[in-house]
Order: sequence, then structure tokens, then C-alpha cells
Amino acid sequence: MWLDSLNEKFQKNPLFSLVILISTTLTFFATIIANITAIKSFIQNNIALSVILSIATILILLAIVSSTSYFKKREWLRKVEWLRPGANISVYLGKFGDPMIINHDEVKKRKEYVFINTYFYLVLITDMNDEVRCFTVTIKNKAFKPIFKSPGYPKNRPSYKIKLGASTFSEIPHQPDQIRSHQMAHYGHSYYETFYFGRPGYYLHFAFGINDAGYHPKDYTSWYTVFHASYDIGWHHILKDNPVTGPITNETLKKLQAFRSTAAFNTYAVSNDNISIRDIFGKNLGVSYEQVIKLEDR
Repeated sequence: MWLDSLNEKFQKNPLFSLVILISTTLTFFATIIANITAIKSFIQNNIALSVILSIATILILLAIVSSTSYFKKREWLRKVEWLRPGANISVYLGKFGDPMIINHDEVKKRKEYVFINTYFYLVLITDMNDEVRCFTVTIKNKAFKPIFKSPGYPKNRPSYKIKLGASTFSEIPHQPDQIRSHQMAHYGHSYYETFYFGRPGYYLHFAFGINDAGYHPKDYTSWYTVFHASYDIGWHHILKDNPVTGPITNETLKKLQAFRSTAAFNTYAVSNDNISIRDIFGKNLGVSYEQVIKLEDR
């Protein structure tokens, strides 16, 4: 019975495993120090075995370091996957610490909190009552890939389930309401798509995009032709039976379709029902590259 209880502790709390590992290692070294004279004699008489034990000790130390990094990343994944709008800003500060930047929008009566983490950027938008009305997260590390799914109605049928940094735009099983692409004047590019699922999505607004401050796969440069065509269009323009007018050509749309089926997005956003994501972020979804680049050593 006690073995089952111990196993449950290991599964529910990975830090418990780390504590056990560290305690065992410390006990091992304490024993070595207490018997240093005997060990010196043992080393002189058993050189080969001593080398093996030394290597084993180094491997144990490396395992501890790796485990610490793994559990740290796992904890941040858990916090990021929890993200949702609606709670007071104090709840988010308790989970993510102090923001690096706070931007004030006196006209729209909003505040923007920007968090810079080893693995991701997080932007929280609050109203004057300090309620978080919108969040957006951009991954910085290719090994950090949080999984998100829409609330769904009923619960067992969510509108989507995606992995940030791995899923492509075409994997979202719905047509986007709007597609926005823009080449910045002084740096980088921005591309994102907005979705509204109605009741299945609990009347929230969703967006998936590529933020130039985040992680990019190696084939990122091959997408520049899509980014260079700055546009703001609805999905109906992409339908074959709807002729394209204005600056968007059929050739551009072909490239866009190919891009959507191969490009993995690095940014995800959700806002409450009465706030449009496009109204909040405009041309660039998520963190401002110009702001964060000044605060990071790259």
C-alpha cells in the first residue's frame, strides 16, 4: 500500500523525485567525506574502479542539473497552458512574477503588461478594473511547445487542439475571420489570423500568428514573399469562386495557401467577447520586438 502511495507522489509531484535524488547524492558524498582515509587507500589499490566511480559521480551530477532544467521547463509549460482571460491581474502576477514592461493606453483605458521569460514572451491586457481582458504568448525556444485547446461545447469536442511552435495554420479546423500580414518599417514581419467560434469557443476571440521576436524554424526566410504582401483580408477572398480584387493577386493567394500548410505559428492569443484582437494589437500580434530587444542580450 505504501508503495502505491509513494508512486503516486512521484507522478503528481516531479519535484519530490528531484528532492529524493538530491538527498541520495548528498548522503553519498557525506559518506565519502567521512571515510576519506579509507577511500584514499582504496583509490591507490583500485585505480580502474576509482575512475569508473568518478565517471558515475559526474553522470549523477549531470543528471541532477538536467532534471532541474527539465522540471523548471515543465512547470512553466503548466503555467502557460493555464492562461485564460478574465481573472484579476494579481492572479497572473502570482504565477509569472513582475512584468518587465507596463504600457499605458489612456485613450482606450487599458494597460499592457509584458513579461520576458527564458522560454516565452507574455503580454496581458487589462481594463481599468485590473481584469485581464486578453493575453498573448510567443515562444522563444524551440523546445518549449505548450499545448492549447479551445474551451469547446460540449466539453469533449473542442474547436481545436494545437501545439505552439509545431502546429500549422492549416491545422486549425476552421476558416479564419481575418488574415493580416505586414512588413514592419524598420524591422521584421508580422502575420496572424483571427477566429471566432461562437458558443463552442465560449464567445471568445482567438488568434494564431508569427511574431518576429519569437522562435522561427530554419525555413523562415522562404516565407518572406508572403510577409512582403501587406494586407488585411477576410477568408472569403481566398475562395476560388470569388475573384480577387485590389492589391491581392491570385498568385499571392496561392503562395498564402502554401504558406498556411507549412508554416508553424509561434504566437497564440485569446480575448474576451467584447474586445477584438485586431483592435488591441493592430499590425503586430503580441510583444513589440522594438521594446524587448532593448532589454535582452542577443
